[in-house]
Amino acid sequence: MSDEIDELEEPTGDGGAGSGAEDVPDTEFQRLLEKLHTEHNFDFRQYKELSLLRRIRHRMAQLHVTSFATYIHYLDRNADEYKALLDVILINVTSFFRDPEAWNQVRETVLPRLIEEAASNQSLRIWSAGCSSGEEPY
Repeated sequence: MSDEIDELEEPTGDGGAGSGAEDVPDTEFQRLLEKLHTEHNFDFRQYKELSLLRRIRHRMAQLHVTSFATYIHYLDRNADEYKALLDVILINVTSFFRDPEAWNQVRETVLPRLIEEAASNQSLRIWSAGCSSGEEPY
C-alpha cells in the first residue's frame, strides 16, 4: 500500500494537507468534501471545519499521505478507504445522553407536548434513531 501511495504523491506543494489546525483548507479539501457528498451522500458542509480537517488529516497520516489531491486519488482507487475515512470522521459514540442541552430542550418543550397529544390515545411511542448503532432503546 505504501508503494502505491508513494506512486501517487505529488512533488509540488499544491493541494497539501498541512499540519496545523490553523491552516485554511485549500480547494482540494473542499473537493474531497464535495466528493463525499456527491458520491457517497455524506454532507459534511455543516460540520466544524477544523474538526473535519483534524480527523481527515489523522487518517491521511495513517496512510502516510501528505496532500488532499493524493488522498482523493487514493480514494478513487481504493473503495474500502471510504469506510475507513467515515469511521474516522463520524462520531461512533453510543452514549445516548451525550448532549445535555438537547435533552433539556426535549424535557422542557417536546415531551410535554407529545404527552398532551398522546393523552387521547393513551399511547406514546418513541424510536431512538439518532444513536450511533440504532440499538439502544431507552
